[in-house]
Amino acid sequence: ARQFTEEAKRDAGTVQKPMTVGDAAEHYLAWYKDHRKAYRETENTVTAHILPVFGNTLIADLTTLSIRKWLDKLATTPPRRRTSMGVKQKFGDKAVTDNKKRARKSTANRILTVLKAILNKAFQDDLVRDDSVWRKVKPFANADEPITRFLTHAEATRLLNACRPDFRKLVMAALLTGAKYSELTRLK
Repeated sequence: ARQFTEEAKRDAGTVQKPMTVGDAAEHYLAWYKDHRKAYRETENTVTAHILPVFGNTLIADLTTLSIRKWLDKLATTPPRRRTSMGVKQKFGDKAVTDNKKRARKSTANRILTVLKAILNKAFQDDLVRDDSVWRKVKPFANADEPITRFLTHAEATRLLNACRPDFRKLVMAALLTGAKYSELTRLK
């Protein structure tokens, strides 16, 4: 009971009414506009991906599982395409290749970063009590690193055949040595 009373006294001066994610996003975007660049892109991300799902949710009601499910859904949905105002949102093809799946996970990680920034700002400004729920959600691993792939012998042959004759020797040297263009042009 003493601990509860102590926490209530301490929290009485800091935490106000229960805050929704939408309120926190509004608070964050107001701060972001004055302190960071790329305001329009961040605002679009919040409007398109965060507010439709979590806008009316109280931050206190957020769960790690709900954020993780949202993140997984972001990674599996087709990418949004630029669409005119007033027209139904268009989407691209569903990711089927490993590289496209990695790219969708990378996009989901960037959107998660914006959500966490919104929630962390509310926590830092004493608008919410606890940040453990969203701290437990980890981004997809290795999603930001493109897949390294090497040319097959047939692909290398096709590349050489497509080059102009004067450039072909330089491309062959690059294929045989792995040297960069600038390194090859400096060779004597």
